[in-house]
Amino acid sequence: MKLTKLSLICSVTALTILSVGTTSVHAATTKSKVNFTEGTGPEGDALTLIKPGTKDKFITMDSESGSKSNGGIRFSFIPSLDFGTAKISVTDQNYFAKPVSYTTKDDATKKYIAPFVQVINESGTNKKYKVTVSASLFKSATSNHELLNSKIKLSNMSARNNSLDSDDGNVDAVEQGLISIPEGAALEIPTSGGPVEVFSSADGDKTLGNASSVVFEKDYAPNKAIASTSEMKSVVLTVPASDTPKKEAYSSTITWNLENTN
Repeated sequence: MKLTKLSLICSVTALTILSVGTTSVHAATTKSKVNFTEGTGPEGDALTLIKPGTKDKFITMDSESGSKSNGGIRFSFIPSLDFGTAKISVTDQNYFAKPVSYTTKDDATKKYIAPFVQVINESGTNKKYKVTVSASLFKSATSNHELLNSKIKLSNMSARNNSLDSDDGNVDAVEQGLISIPEGAALEIPTSGGPVEVFSSADGDKTLGNASSVVFEKDYAPNKAIASTSEMKSVVLTVPASDTPKKEAYSSTITWNLENTN
């Protein structure tokens, strides 16, 4: 009986405390704050970025696949263009670029994607911009011989923006008014006379906090499987027979510019 009685007394006491606790006594406030600074992207040389055509799926590009720039609004990726081994010919020739390789956090197996350019704005301000490109002549480090009339041409560009993208990745950022691509035939990267525009932000009020990508592939889809040996036919090196390439390796420096147009 004593044990039962003690339990009852404890229950009554608990109820009394609960009743008192519901009475309002005092109210006071505190503050919470955060100070945002510009995003600068991955540290060091890491090429980790949002895969074009996805909202937030991150990929890491192979270091030989391309490069990046720094700053709040920046290139998160610009591609190196590799045209492989080409046979010398007595006729004009077109050589197609190789795809660029990447891995994911959960899978170290190399996968491949068409060359692309991506601009990200983490500056804290909406900014209009344009991307331009130029290149040096292809030159042999062995003999200093130059291919005076050989050019790189880009065509069939697919525009994507991660603020629009979902799993299918088929939302055209040009049709949605976020990216503008010059109309016309293939874009030829100039080797003299200044750069040409590749694409620009169509609406400067909608660039903050998103990533815009232009993929050099017709009807690009993020889930499309590409082999390492695939020919990227939207990126072409045209070599006229008159350039008479020697049996040597040639290289060209491609300069990508990101310009604020506000």
